[in-house]
Amino acid sequence: MAQYTILQKTAIQAILSRYGIATVTDWKLLEGGSANTNYWISTPEAQLVLTICEAKNAQQTQELAGLLEYLHQAGFSTSKVIRNLSQQLVEFWEGKPVILKEYLIGQVMESLPSHLLESVGQQLGKLHLLAAPDYVPKTIDYGLEAFAEMETYAPNSVFYIWLKEIQQYVSEYNLPNLPKALIHSDLFYNNIIVDAVQSKAIIMDFEEASDYYRVFDLGMTITGVCSQSTEVDLAQVKHLLLGYQQVIQLLDVEIEALQAFIVYAAAATAFWRYRQYHVLNPEPAMQNHYLLMKNLADSVRSLSKTCFTDLF
Repeated sequence: MAQYTILQKTAIQAILSRYGIATVTDWKLLEGGSANTNYWISTPEAQLVLTICEAKNAQQTQELAGLLEYLHQAGFSTSKVIRNLSQQLVEFWEGKPVILKEYLIGQVMESLPSHLLESVGQQLGKLHLLAAPDYVPKTIDYGLEAFAEMETYAPNSVFYIWLKEIQQYVSEYNLPNLPKALIHSDLFYNNIIVDAVQSKAIIMDFEEASDYYRVFDLGMTITGVCSQSTEVDLAQVKHLLLGYQQVIQLLDVEIEALQAFIVYAAAATAFWRYRQYHVLNPEPAMQNHYLLMKNLADSVRSLSKTCFTDLF
């Protein structure tokens, strides 16, 4: 991650003083994320994460912090936002919005055992039961609705032709009748914290949360958690779905659409990577990074539909 905002101890102490925190015992820059600068901070009372939002404006940051507080108040386990002395969710440092959160103690695991996959499924189901706040977006920033941006970026490219084929393929799956919910929409393994005894998975980083198809969230989670290279691990998918269906029983139309929405999620991620590394923040070393997700989408699409319907 590029470090956008460099903070020394005096700056960190100045920010934390607005929260009534007087002493900082240790701090370090956290890696990961593409739009924020994050610092782990230790105080005599707690471990915290200070997030400087580099890409979000004040309103967007307020909505994110409000969503995290809403989730906490609803009993959903995730990062807890700390209000400042003025009871505000968002602070500012040099004109940039800042959020302070409790640090989630645990580890990121690239390969989750079966019981933790079931835990992720259960947490995802609990999320989908919550009403989506009005301010949550109704589309995905890198979803079907955004694919047409390729007309500007690379209108005659093989990749854009492929994206249009995927768009047509997904659109055949009865979209108006698919249930929507409050979804995470970016649930890769590195957005999951496993507790110290590996008994529970906690979902974090709700930057891309939206009010969208819940089967898309499952498709993205399968893409980000149940895949190795360009193949989906169907045994892992079965455990994820087992946990989810302990909370929510998928409708027949969702079961029918699951394969297509795994393809959709992988294609959307490929589009995000293409746009990010070719257009918005060109990075030569990452410009073929999108192909991994494209190949995953093609691999899933090539499988028999019964590979997925037989999981239920």
